[in-house]
Amino acid sequence: MSSDGVPALVQSRTPPSVMTGLPNLPISLTGYSYVISKLGPLTFTRKGLSVGSTVACLTFTVFQSASLCLTTTTPEQLASALRWFMLPLRYIGVSVSEIVLTLLLSLRFISLVFDEVRNIALGIVSRRVNWKQLTVMETIDSK
Repeated sequence: MSSDGVPALVQSRTPPSVMTGLPNLPISLTGYSYVISKLGPLTFTRKGLSVGSTVACLTFTVFQSASLCLTTTTPEQLASALRWFMLPLRYIGVSVSEIVLTLLLSLRFISLVFDEVRNIALGIVSRRVNWKQLTVMETIDSK
C-alpha cells in the first residue's frame, strides 16, 4: 500500500533486501495507523494535521499580504489597479465603475472606523470601567 491507503500501480524497482545483503526490517507489531490521537469526538489523523497546518499557514500568509498591501498602497492606487484588471468584465455588462467606487469608499472609511474604535477603547480604559462586573443589559444600555 502507498500513501492514503491507495494501492501502488507499479511495483517497486528496488531489489529485495535479501539480494543486497541487507538485513530485513522488523515488521511493526501494531500495524500502521493514520490516527494520531482521539480526544472525545475529535480524531486527529496525519492527513488532517497536515491539511490543517497547510491551511493555517496559507491563511496567515494571505492576511499578512493583505495587511502589507493595505498599509503600503494608497486606496486610489488599489482602486485604479482593480479597475484596470476588471475592465474586460465591462463587455459582459458588469458595472466596473460602481464596484471600484464601492471599494474606494470602503477603503477610505475603514481607517476612520478603526480610529473611532480605538478612541472608544481608550475612553473605556481611561474611565476604568470594569466590563466583567456589568450585566448584559448594563453593557448594552451604558449611559
